[in-house]
This record gives sequence, C-alpha cells and structure tokens, in this order.
Amino acid sequence: MCGVCMHLGYACDCGVCVYACMRVCVCVRSMAVDYYSQVFGLGNKTYEHFNSVGKFVSKFMNHFGARELVPIGLGDDDAK
Repeated sequence: MCGVCMHLGYACDCGVCVYACMRVCVCVRSMAVDYYSQVFGLGNKTYEHFNSVGKFVSKFMNHFGARELVPIGLGDDDAK
C-alpha cells in the first residue's frame, strides 16, 4: 500500500481515504498480518502535527502485526 496523505499542508483526497479506512476498517487491520512495512513521513516541523500521519501509519502497521523493514523515517521539509 502506498499513500500520499498531505500536500502543501492540505490533505489529498487519497490520503483522507487511506487514513479514515485505517482508523475504522477491520479488513485493513487484518491485512497487516504477515506483511512488512516501511514508512517515511515528510513534514515540516513548524506545523503543529509534524509527521502525525506517518507516525500513525507506522504504529498502526506494527500494532496489527506488520514487521518493519527499517525504522520509520521522519523527514523535515523545513531543515536548513
């Protein structure tokens, strides 16, 4: 599964659907079992919810049995 959840500070349509489905859908929860995951979130530390969707997806996948290929990556678009 691949999803783009934010663009220029606004949620993309596909990102809203992925996030909403992961929060409530049992079918997605059962998909995580026997899968590997790799999450990279790109955010901007000046925003209140820095990389919150990436962190949520990583926790979600781990909680329902997916194994991480690598630890979550949190990119900062504001890094200087």
